[in-house]
Amino acid sequence: MPADDPVPPSGDKREPVIPLTMDWYKTNRIDEQIEYYRNGRAKNEALAERLWWVAFVSGLAAVAFGALGAFANVFAPWIGTMTMIAAYGLIDRRKYLISSYAAMQASLERIKALDEASPASLADLVSATEDLLDSEHKAWQPQMLSMQRQPPRPPKQGRQLA
Repeated sequence: MPADDPVPPSGDKREPVIPLTMDWYKTNRIDEQIEYYRNGRAKNEALAERLWWVAFVSGLAAVAFGALGAFANVFAPWIGTMTMIAAYGLIDRRKYLISSYAAMQASLERIKALDEASPASLADLVSATEDLLDSEHKAWQPQMLSMQRQPPRPPKQGRQLA
């Protein structure tokens, strides 16, 4: 099976140079992470806007079906369906992701700006950046684990009678 992300013959630019340099770290780690969070925020903003319009149209349809339901009961079940589409459109999830990505982007940009204003050592820059990224990953972990399907619990063992 071919690899999803093969290394080209010229080498992998993501692999740090030895010894690690400040320029490489800023360009290939911090700037790429800033771009990742910027793109993630933009993608979720676009999806949230689409979901908002779906919810809006669903709400209008629910009102229309409600009015039509006064004349024929066949439309009544569609009111609940349209309301459910609007209510469960995942807009809140997208808003959470937008704010999370924006906060990470801003935090990474702040680290970079502070370093430009008062240059830090490479060790301090790496430590600040990686601590921030690690905290973000740790914040996601409980959320992702809560979304995993849990295995069924084994049946309770009854008392064995001899």
